[in-house]
Amino acid sequence: MSQLPFLVGFLALLTSVLADDDVLGSSRVFVKYHPTGFTGFRSAFQWTFGVEDFNEGFFNFIKFETDEAGGYAGLITDDNSENCQVHFSVKFAKRAEAASGFNCTEYSVREDEYGYKCYQDNFDFENNAVYFIDVEISGSVFKAYISYAYENLHFLNRTDMPRIHIGDIHWSDELHNLIPVAYYNHNYVGQSSCHRAYELVTVNYAPVQYNGYRRLNAWVDGIEHRNKKCPTEQIMVAITPDHQSTVYFSRARIHTGMPK
Repeated sequence: MSQLPFLVGFLALLTSVLADDDVLGSSRVFVKYHPTGFTGFRSAFQWTFGVEDFNEGFFNFIKFETDEAGGYAGLITDDNSENCQVHFSVKFAKRAEAASGFNCTEYSVREDEYGYKCYQDNFDFENNAVYFIDVEISGSVFKAYISYAYENLHFLNRTDMPRIHIGDIHWSDELHNLIPVAYYNHNYVGQSSCHRAYELVTVNYAPVQYNGYRRLNAWVDGIEHRNKKCPTEQIMVAITPDHQSTVYFSRARIHTGMPK
């Protein structure tokens, strides 16, 4: 299978993944958000993956919307997950400006699906670390930031977290009521068998919505699990009882006696 198509945009990738048998398992976890009055949110996630190197990669994204527009932000890997890319995109955006060390480009999936994305390849990702991604609106501009690697959730509700600016993506008019909609993640097999791929555990934490110093916790509530080909026993998606985190677990290595 060829390298994941970064430059055609995440929406094209998501569309192809959900129609492709090469997905070990994908999921969407819905966020129960506060609908109005917020100009930013902080999402948090943690990846832990095994040593098996026989798949294309995996991704973890947060989908966001305003009253006017929407997009995605997160991380995606390719080349047997040796390359990790930071990704931030807005559908139907007008232009974009990259922060230092990042790139922005226009993408076009088809005539009625286009926009701008900002990204950085070869991101120095640390296995089992906690990362935070902030998305904010200011006037007609979406802004996104990613944190450094941390050992815990200390900065989830703090305004003084050091962060790395990804870029600014411009909409045509003023933006209102930014909300985190859902987490998307999957493990991409890239072969005809379900038996070998990365063992992957992804923990996504409920986002924190904010407007200045006003901050409120959202919840995760509701799972849509899509598994095109592989046995469901190899994939689990769960929400913790307090609805403050969700766990995606794929135990995708060789299992004798499992159907191919």
